[in-house]
Amino acid sequence: MAEQTVELQPGEGKVVTFEAIPAEARTYQVLVDGLMGNFKAIALPAEFVISNLRVAPSSVTVKKPVTISVRVTNVGGESGNCDDS
Repeated sequence: MAEQTVELQPGEGKVVTFEAIPAEARTYQVLVDGLMGNFKAIALPAEFVISNLRVAPSSVTVKKPVTISVRVTNVGGESGNCDDS
């Protein structure tokens, strides 16, 4: 929990700023000296990057197999299925 001490002269006001880094996707409540607020942290959806295309062999005769492979990486924030063809 973040905490700050602020020293003020009589009649002086000051904006105090806190930063929070949410650890998971959910709604968080904030309480500061009896004042309450909230914010919602959301996870990024699944997002896929496809790289490292490999084709082997690069030349074949008709009716012979060719192996094609790619690396699929989920760079998003949640699990998901990649259905790219």
